[in-house]
Amino acid sequence: MELSECEACHGNHKILPPSDEMLGTGEKAVCIQCHEPDSEPYQIASRIKEKLDAFIKKIRHAESLLEQADRQGVEVSEPKFMLTEANSTLIFVRNLTHSFSLMEIEEKIGDGEKVVAEVTNAGEAALREAKFRKTGLIIATCFIFLLSIALFLKIRQIDKKKSS
Repeated sequence: MELSECEACHGNHKILPPSDEMLGTGEKAVCIQCHEPDSEPYQIASRIKEKLDAFIKKIRHAESLLEQADRQGVEVSEPKFMLTEANSTLIFVRNLTHSFSLMEIEEKIGDGEKVVAEVTNAGEAALREAKFRKTGLIIATCFIFLLSIALFLKIRQIDKKKSS
């Protein structure tokens, strides 16, 4: 990418802090300043934004699952660490948008989605484990309660025998 190409998108010494809103075809997108809706670059920009948004949504979902599992006391440090790889991929993809290569972006997002899928599976497994633990706790509590009632009744029976 040449300096003049950067200048064309970022503006004459008015480089704004980058955001995902600058991508694609939304009202704050940089691409719509030069490209018409029926042009190929416009369509590519739209697809790039669509892919990026879907990837971000999957990352946020995986983060949410891990957060829920963590709050419920399940160990999820390894999947959280794996998620950093997906976030690194997201940063790479954001930088890759400057290449305007939909194929490269899709390939890199595909790699990241594999990691996110693995993290999502780990998060779902952690939530199942938390549910299993709760069920076990309820069963154990019921068993202890019944045992304490039986013990109380037995002590009462022994006391009645001693008093008679």
